[in-house]
Amino acid sequence: MVDEVDIGHGSRVELGVEDGMGAVTWTEVTPLYDFQPPAPTYDEIDTTHFGSPNRTKEFKPSLKDNGESSLTFAYMPGSALDLAMTASEGKTRQLRFTLNGADPEVYAVFLKQHQRNIPMDDKMVSVASFRVSAKIEAV
Repeated sequence: MVDEVDIGHGSRVELGVEDGMGAVTWTEVTPLYDFQPPAPTYDEIDTTHFGSPNRTKEFKPSLKDNGESSLTFAYMPGSALDLAMTASEGKTRQLRFTLNGADPEVYAVFLKQHQRNIPMDDKMVSVASFRVSAKIEAV
């Protein structure tokens, strides 16, 4: 069982900008220190009624919410990634996650927040938070 455990090393995240004609230009988020892929949750509908068995509440799933995704990466002022992030603020983009050993997953997102952290005595980092709309299926 221990041999089945793996680390995230080798995983990649890319920010995609569509040109309006369907072509997407990808910018790799690098150096990437940490990220959280989308974690969908489902709303619920309470379907409990007077005849519910054993006086137990009953529920059905409703709409799916793909949630948010966050990335922590090196902040390098004026870099291609910095310019792509700045140009993406409040705009619809794509995020492509390639987890170590897995097939890529692509999501429609918008950049909700781009926080730059500038410490006096440590590396500068950015934390970008994206709101996820939908998973884009491969064609």
